[in-house]
Amino acid sequence: MQSSVKCGNCGAEVDVNLALKTELELEMKQKMAAARRDFDKEIETKRAEYKAHLDALNAKEKEFDAKFAAALNAKKTELENEIKAKLEGENLNIVNALKTELEAKSKQINELNLKTLEIEKLKREKSEFESALMAKTEAELSKRLNEEKERLGKALAEQNELKFKQKDEQLEAQNAANQSGFVGKGALSASTVKQALALPDDARVVLEGKIVSEFRPEHYQFVDKNGDAIEVEIDHKDWRGVTVDENTPVRIYGEVDKEFMKTSIDVKSIEIIK
Repeated sequence: MQSSVKCGNCGAEVDVNLALKTELELEMKQKMAAARRDFDKEIETKRAEYKAHLDALNAKEKEFDAKFAAALNAKKTELENEIKAKLEGENLNIVNALKTELEAKSKQINELNLKTLEIEKLKREKSEFESALMAKTEAELSKRLNEEKERLGKALAEQNELKFKQKDEQLEAQNAANQSGFVGKGALSASTVKQALALPDDARVVLEGKIVSEFRPEHYQFVDKNGDAIEVEIDHKDWRGVTVDENTPVRIYGEVDKEFMKTSIDVKSIEIIK
């Protein structure tokens, strides 16, 4: 098959296949360029539609967010108001309960204060009564003790008077030739010196005990059987031959000698207890 022809104008050989190919390629290029322009135009249209749709979605999203935020704030405000009202109601109930409890406690405290005052009054009255009773009892006891002391003193004085009378009768018949004195010192014993100290001046006494020491000539310390001591004065002539030491139990007859600062016994006679 012949693939070339001569040009009627210039007589040149023209390749038919090449010419067809070139023409087809040109036609294809034109079609493809037209299709590309249509595609680009469609793409731009789609992009515009997508952008419009996206803007609409964004607008709707913003609107939804705004509505949601408003609804959320409204709900939040509503809940806050409900909680506030509930708390205020509960606080009011608590305050009222506390107020009622406080009033009850105040009433109890007032009653307790009144009872405390009554108790203090009763204690004061009891103390005053006990003090008055104690004073009355002490006065009565002191009176009775003084009466008993006076009675015992009189009885003792009468008893000693009788012993003195008997001793005086014995002394009148006794020979007082030998005269001796105290030879020892130190010991302790016990007796009724306290009774002698309670007697009046010049009261006659008879005491039993020991002469334990000598203060100075004719003045000695006498200790009775109870361990009570008293100063005794024994003139040299009144020993009448009796010799004792600090261990010798003796019985002395004498009189109470009361001075401003002390009380002693003026011994009239002494004898050894056998």
